[in-house]
Amino acid sequence: MSTSSVKSPVLPAAKSKFSSKYSILIALFTLTTLASFIYLIGLKWQWPLDDLLTDPAMLEPKAMIAQLILLAESGMAFFCGGLLAVVSVLLQQVVRNNLASDSTLAVGSGALFAMVLAMLFFPSWAIYGSFWVAFVGGLISLSLVVVIALPSKLDPLVLIIAGFVVSIFVSSFISLMMIFDTQYFARLTLWSSGLLYQLRW
Repeated sequence: MSTSSVKSPVLPAAKSKFSSKYSILIALFTLTTLASFIYLIGLKWQWPLDDLLTDPAMLEPKAMIAQLILLAESGMAFFCGGLLAVVSVLLQQVVRNNLASDSTLAVGSGALFAMVLAMLFFPSWAIYGSFWVAFVGGLISLSLVVVIALPSKLDPLVLIIAGFVVSIFVSSFISLMMIFDTQYFARLTLWSSGLLYQLRW
């Protein structure tokens, strides 16, 4: 019997080394996050620690603003970051490419283009909420990328190149429309860069 046909088993030591490496990375990330949050509390919170979890209506205005920054915005940042990570992993599995993300497949630029288009030409779309306008814009741009890459049977490299082409094309139109009223679209620019400003819980 030839030795080439015998499959070498995966050693348990290699598995444990692989899992321990990721365990160390998760532990370091958790410790860094906790240390950063504790430092932020010490830097921003000047009131008793018991008041940090008090109802904002019971606090003075400065304490209420600090509480919203520390808890509401930090919680939203973790929530949105976790969702983006999960969506990026799912997107990479669907298109079989580790480079796939909302930016490389023109999803982010399509969402921003739909928001700019709605604010400039179709303000009545606001009754449906900014979420649905951005969602439809991202979906349309992703569909356009898939249609361009379809002749290549969704080759991963062609898909990424098509995403970059669509993203550059859409971003040029966004920049062109923003020239006409820079101040009007200033908040939209902040939103596209990841603004997590919270007025309430």
